[in-house]
Amino acid sequence: MNQNREITLIGKLSDYEPYLLSHGFLRCHKSYLLNVVYVDSIFNEDFYLTNGKIIKITRTYQAEAKKAYFDYVFGKETRANE
Repeated sequence: MNQNREITLIGKLSDYEPYLLSHGFLRCHKSYLLNVVYVDSIFNEDFYLTNGKIIKITRTYQAEAKKAYFDYVFGKETRANE
């Protein structure tokens, strides 16, 4: 989390996935949901985060994760030009 905050939840990641996906998160791995705001860039099968970490995009989630990221990036640029 940002600013080294931590939240502990009980349950499966899939229990929280529908809510988080509708609030700016994307799924890129069976163990990760990322807040797209903190994705700095993408290269091949990796997301580079603003904190310097690199998160792999697994084959299972590759198309979906890349689409969500590009929708966010290009949607943001479109909104900024309006």
